[in-house]
Amino acid sequence: NANYKSGSVKYTLTVTKLAKPTSVKLTNSKKKQLTVSWKKVSNATGYRVFYSTNKNMKNAKSTKDIKTTKTTLKSLSSGKTYYVQVRAYVKKYSTNNLSDASKAVSKKVK
Repeated sequence: NANYKSGSVKYTLTVTKLAKPTSVKLTNSKKKQLTVSWKKVSNATGYRVFYSTNKNMKNAKSTKDIKTTKTTLKSLSSGKTYYVQVRAYVKKYSTNNLSDASKAVSKKVK
């Protein structure tokens, strides 16, 4: 929580602690694509998916904001293994409050 004072009005900003996304699944139905799905997180405004060819998620790329619990990653390299994590967020006061990252799951791309 953070307190702010503007003139004679005092504001308290409450930070919502989100649960991390669970049941992250990867499916490989088309060449150079992975479909990512996960369970909905209550109070989440949206999600971000982070993906990398590095097991430790170094130099991970991320998607734009996603409003649903499923997305497709496209233009991936065939034959490489990708590691994927999902984070939920709540948009409050023009900032995104991100949850902890889900457990990393991996799949080899066709």
